[in-house]
Parts: sequence; structure tokens; C-alpha cells
Amino acid sequence: MLTENALTEHDVTRIVEWHDGDLQLHVLIPETPGQSRVHQVVDDVARVDLDELRDDLAGTNPDDKGLAARRALQESMELLAAQGLAATGGLTPRDPIAATAAYVTSEDADELWVITEPHLVSDLMRRDWGTKLRRLLGVPVLHVIGGTDEVMN
Repeated sequence: MLTENALTEHDVTRIVEWHDGDLQLHVLIPETPGQSRVHQVVDDVARVDLDELRDDLAGTNPDDKGLAARRALQESMELLAAQGLAATGGLTPRDPIAATAAYVTSEDADELWVITEPHLVSDLMRRDWGTKLRRLLGVPVLHVIGGTDEVMN
């Protein structure tokens, strides 16, 4: 799965409920956000997320983003382990599409879950990760909004 934030309990529960039997999971999280600062600000305004808007307007240190990604990966791995699921994980470069496609292909994965926040600009223009990966891969790609049951088309 490719996620931009730490997985939530809801995300893990949904994944387990949708599958029978053993799961082999691999979590990928980008080291830095793949969106431009303008897109981040538009998304923050659309979601009325004033804390994130302030951070995005101020601009954060890239090292802080890398630390946040490592923390999100660690939290996700701990949550999966707490649910009794064996998983591996790693960080991707700024644009995670190529790295994710390469991993899915090399591992002959059965499917890919993309878990993101809602992104007004990229979702509306069909430039979101799920859409891009569907065009590249020959496996089902399910794009969901993290922590919810909302599926993106």
C-alpha cells in the first residue's frame, strides 16, 4: 500500500475485513509530499484545516518532512504488528509513483491500496496517485481516504 500518512486503526481494520487468509503487506510512504505548495494550500482551505494551512504557508524544513515520514512509517508498522499482521515498509522519493509501480511489479502484487487525504486539485483533475497508478499497473488499485470508508474513483 502507498499512504501519505500513518495508517489508522480504521484503515487496518478495513484492509483485514476485505481479505481472507494470510496477508503480505508492504507499506510505502513518501519522504516528502508529492504536491506543490499551492495544491497543499488549496486542499487545506477546502478542508478548513487551519493548522496545516499555517504550516504550509510558513513552509517547513524538508528534514522535518523526512522525520515525519519516518515517524508515520514506524507508527504504521507498530499498528499492523499490534493487529498481528506481518508487514514490511519503506520510504519513497518525492514522487512515489515510479517507486510504487516498480515495487508492485517486482513483487508481483495482487493489488495496491492507495490511502491519502482528500486532494481537491489532483482528485478533480484525475492527477491523483490512484489514477496514475491504475494507468501504469495491471493490478487492481483501490484509492481510499485515510480513516474513512470513502473510496475515490
